[in-house]
Amino acid sequence: MLTTSPIKTLAVVVPIYGHHAYIRECLYSLTSQWTSLNQIILVVDGDEKALKIAMECFYDSRSRGAFTIAMLENNSGSYCAQNVGLSMLESDAVSFCGVDDMWSPSRSRDILRSFHSHNSIVNTYSRKIDTSGNGLKRSIHPLGGCYAYSQDMIQRLGMFRQWPCSADSDMFYRAQKLGGHLSMYRAYSYLYRQHGDQLTHNKETGFGSEVRGKYESMWHDETIHHQDDLSPHRVIVLNGSSVDE
Repeated sequence: MLTTSPIKTLAVVVPIYGHHAYIRECLYSLTSQWTSLNQIILVVDGDEKALKIAMECFYDSRSRGAFTIAMLENNSGSYCAQNVGLSMLESDAVSFCGVDDMWSPSRSRDILRSFHSHNSIVNTYSRKIDTSGNGLKRSIHPLGGCYAYSQDMIQRLGMFRQWPCSADSDMFYRAQKLGGHLSMYRAYSYLYRQHGDQLTHNKETGFGSEVRGKYESMWHDETIHHQDDLSPHRVIVLNGSSVDE
């Protein structure tokens, strides 16, 4: 990170629905960063069991002050959940983590080191892991869903389109239209878990075929700023403090 960089603090937004077996491992990886995250924003997508696990992780963590936890009233989809998370952003920059994935301990540091301006679009290399966390394959190709953006860039972009898939790539292309430039840190610090229940590989969703293709064909329209009404939700924990309902 440049000493003159305006990016000093980093948040992560984690949309949570299902994948109960992986929630604790994911959240532990975020609380174990070498450079502490300023905000760990968990948005539970209408899943009561997932909320219970998230709250248990919160109470067990030494990083309680970083946590914000929100609960969507109904299951609304990943990008709706991520938009609620973005509405709570107070840090200089934000990245994202799938609840079935993990960050290696260096990732927050890697991201902060790679911001050269508010226009940086930051990512690291990824490594596939299996259901037990064992390494499978390394890739220099960035995953669309885990870019990091400055708060200034997010304010200019607006939110994710509430598409069922490919909205992360849409945001990346809109960021490029606003003068964003890709800044890759050459470390394999995003751990992408490969398993049979991923939305893009699950035959029931169809996200890997016609549905995904439909939305990908819309990436290059002329939209720059996108704003959706936030899905109804309630805040459970705000900045490490329980909220009375």
